[in-house]
Amino acid sequence: IGYYLLVHTQHSMFMFDISAALKTRDENVQLYQPDAFEVDYKEVFTSDKGYGGLQDDLAYIVGEFGYIFYNDDFHKLYQFDDGQLKIMDEDIKLWLDKYHPNKVRFAHDKFNNRILIKFDYTYNNINPNTKKSIIESHNEVISFNYKVGSFISLHDYYFNNAWSTKTKCYFQTEHNDDRLNCPLHVFTHEYNYGRFNTHMGDDSRSLYLVSKQEVGDEPILVHNSYIDIMVNESYELIKFLEFIKYKVRKIYIPIYSDNINNPVDLREHPYAGDILRIFNEDNDTDDIDINIDKLNEFNKYKKPWYELTQYNFNYFRNAIKEHPNTVSDKLRRVYGNYFVIRFIFNNSDNKRIEFESLECAQTQFRKL
Repeated sequence: IGYYLLVHTQHSMFMFDISAALKTRDENVQLYQPDAFEVDYKEVFTSDKGYGGLQDDLAYIVGEFGYIFYNDDFHKLYQFDDGQLKIMDEDIKLWLDKYHPNKVRFAHDKFNNRILIKFDYTYNNINPNTKKSIIESHNEVISFNYKVGSFISLHDYYFNNAWSTKTKCYFQTEHNDDRLNCPLHVFTHEYNYGRFNTHMGDDSRSLYLVSKQEVGDEPILVHNSYIDIMVNESYELIKFLEFIKYKVRKIYIPIYSDNINNPVDLREHPYAGDILRIFNEDNDTDDIDINIDKLNEFNKYKKPWYELTQYNFNYFRNAIKEHPNTVSDKLRRVYGNYFVIRFIFNNSDNKRIEFESLECAQTQFRKL
């Protein structure tokens, strides 16, 4: 990695620094370039990082983001870049500590500046009929954007292995351990939203199914995508959600088209989204159709209102008719300590959607 030769063992990692420069106050002095094994090595991990060996020799990836690997013993993700080692799993630390995943595999989706990380894991569940504990196998694919340094998405597809080239990213999926008939999926620079879904080979397990699109002579399933935004300000207070304000756009020009004369990408206007859903542990609006054909039509109060590049929307009601608590909790207004706002996007036209911002107007219940 750069001027560093890394030696990764089962229980630790060692570094040979072969940079041939001596730093002075005003300038760098070039020195003799040593051989990798002519210099002394040092152990990368210090006491605060613990042991960081590589137990699975496929649980790593190398790219412009440095060297990223997963430690099976302590269930942690590490990133080594520019001579520095850091822990990169703070956002998902509780999930890793709970499920202790294994067989971690990485894929580099350079077209979206992200790393797709596949986790396999098992946990004990209770059979509702026999009341006996059973071990269930599950998996998750989580993406990490190395430009912003954060985990960004969960995905409803699965892969066993992945390879990246200069122009493509290949995913291999094994069904029923059949290694001779493994489908190979390819990600390129072209859009393919909603067209790659394995989810253990069972389309019925996807959260949102859309429609079939004619591609040549064969129709293919196109799946919706969605983004969940949790609004968790002042959790200790009960709030009413009055309205939301958001900015979203659908890009009109495909990524491979010539738009050099346009200062920004052309957008498909108007576009307010497709489906909205707001929920928490006590409220659920169910799916709300927010798709529009024209802006600000008269008497269309159930649709978003466009103003100053943003959409405003307040026609949402609690759809839960029965509540296990007192009568006072059976409110039509959406209330709670927190809110999850879900935007669901239809990918049948295969156009890029950019979601930029969300603001929520909340009022406190029974101010003291």
